[in-house]
Amino acid sequence: MGWVILIIFTFVAGIVVGWWLGLLTARRIESANDKFAGNMILGAGIIFVVIGGIFAVRNIVFIRSAAATDGRVVELRESKGSDGSGHGYAALVEFEDFDGISHKFASQISSSPPLYEVGSHIQVLYQLNKPSRAMIASFGEILGVPLACGAVGIFLIGCGFVVSRWPQIRLKLWPRRTATAVP
Repeated sequence: MGWVILIIFTFVAGIVVGWWLGLLTARRIESANDKFAGNMILGAGIIFVVIGGIFAVRNIVFIRSAAATDGRVVELRESKGSDGSGHGYAALVEFEDFDGISHKFASQISSSPPLYEVGSHIQVLYQLNKPSRAMIASFGEILGVPLACGAVGIFLIGCGFVVSRWPQIRLKLWPRRTATAVP
């Protein structure tokens, strides 16, 4: 459910940011509107950083209370893009918990080409009290979403700062020259 909300938010934020950036490049906007557009972009950047932080904290809490075990990739599940184009492969992983009960879960990340081969042995992290909550112990699974959201957020914060302060920055970089009389 969290992924769906993140995708919807990213889509809406992308539309808003794209709309404002399009307005900025399509025509000259007065400085009050530049400041408003810059603050909108800045706000979207802050939201992305906060979402990345939430995912990072959630994953850190998960890791601190997780047990580690060996797992095996039993299948590669193909996933298609929402418009039917493009595809990726997510690993279906099987592992045994502390009690010897077998569990399966699908990787949160799909890619093309696949990250794993069927039969690959990988390390799995899972919750002792709820083994259905598991993830592959890899950099991408643990920190991929938090770092991607944080990077997009920092980029948007930088863009928002520049756009909202553009009139002042422009005057500092290229001061207006006054005309002098030629003798």
